[in-house]
Amino acid sequence: MDMLSVFKKLVGVLFLLTVSTLTFAQQEFKLVENESDEDFANVGPDYLSDEPGSLDEPSEASFQILEKSFFTGDHFLRLHLRSYYRDRQADTTATQAAWAAGGWVDWQSPTLLDGVLKVGFTAYGSQRVIGQNNKDGTGLLKTGQDSFGGVSNIYTALDFGATTGRIGRFEVDMPYMNRSDTRMIPLSFQGAQLLHTLNPYWTFGLSYFTDIKEKNSTDYTPLYKVAGVSGNDYYGVSSLGLRFDDPQDEARNGGFFYHHAPNYLDIYYVDYGQEILSFENSAVSLSGQYTHQEDVGAQLGGSSFDIDQYGGKLDWQSKTFSVVLAYTQYSKSNNQKLFSSWGSVPGYTSVIVSDFNRPGEKAILAGVGVDFARFGLGGLTLSTNYTYGDTPDSGTSASPDQKEWDVTAAYAFPQTFLKGLELRVRNGYLKQSNSNGASDANDVNDFRVILNYVWMY
Repeated sequence: MDMLSVFKKLVGVLFLLTVSTLTFAQQEFKLVENESDEDFANVGPDYLSDEPGSLDEPSEASFQILEKSFFTGDHFLRLHLRSYYRDRQADTTATQAAWAAGGWVDWQSPTLLDGVLKVGFTAYGSQRVIGQNNKDGTGLLKTGQDSFGGVSNIYTALDFGATTGRIGRFEVDMPYMNRSDTRMIPLSFQGAQLLHTLNPYWTFGLSYFTDIKEKNSTDYTPLYKVAGVSGNDYYGVSSLGLRFDDPQDEARNGGFFYHHAPNYLDIYYVDYGQEILSFENSAVSLSGQYTHQEDVGAQLGGSSFDIDQYGGKLDWQSKTFSVVLAYTQYSKSNNQKLFSSWGSVPGYTSVIVSDFNRPGEKAILAGVGVDFARFGLGGLTLSTNYTYGDTPDSGTSASPDQKEWDVTAAYAFPQTFLKGLELRVRNGYLKQSNSNGASDANDVNDFRVILNYVWMY
């Protein structure tokens, strides 16, 4: 796709989004102040959402949905409006394009039974604005470019002080099992989760889930079926997690997570990061991660596999600028790709188009970010990163070497009557080179415009 086409699409979509924004922004809403205490500009890999670099470590987000309910005081209702335009063009596959509008509304009851119990639900919808049938596949709408909606979450929440839990249908954020909010509607899971705060540093969690609601579906489906397991031998997935946070040093955190899918696979994940250098107005952090996946029992996945992933990340951040360098490496293991059917890949080099997690792939990422508040443009941020992935040139694991360049521009409206409104424009361009003696390269350009508006009452 040439730059003129990109520019024309950007201008057109921004105009339509601006009109729709001004329409609902004229209404008088009671708004909640932004509670983010982020001190530094940030840039890095995508993980749980279309907000790059929003976390120090993937495990940092784990359990927070249960721990830090967005409802405080008398706030029992949250409306999250979203407009999403996506245009994906590739050399070897058909163009995918759609514009959807909708979002979701969360409701949670006041505390019952002397503050021990709450009930809640989430209703959602994604309506087609533009979507030609021959450009299906964006994930913003159902197959066939159809609108969809329904109730995604309905649950009971319990709070016994140091011990909290949920049972029902709700969102979770753990490595390899998470909401992966990168389209119109996040993933949701059916099951139960129990957390216990051991002390100010350690939080322990147990989970059991059986079903998942995919991003563009109205139904809950067994986790095994979504993973591609044939037949009716479906089981629940048990998870154990241990998260570490240093209350005296926010940059020092990590965690360990284990997912067990009987007769299918085990997933082990660990990460840790901490600040290694501190200056008056900036800091340098170093992080590491490791994943191990292996088949277990009856091998319902159809083959034997034993996969390892290693990653490292170095960050320099100030209030205005940030720089990140990251590296990941994935083992070959019977030419089996890392399993990630139940959420986003937490790899440090997971970006807009590619997760850079193919068998035998070694990837390096370099990125920079700027927060323009210092220059009188509060709310405006710009980030870009370049990722290069090298894979075996021959053998069963041979695949094209690839490189991806990503750019993200975001603007959070600071005006009082527009508080909670954010516009995000993203583009990822993936360039591949044919592997030895093959014609398997596939260049991809993925362009996105996302408008979010959050209102709480």
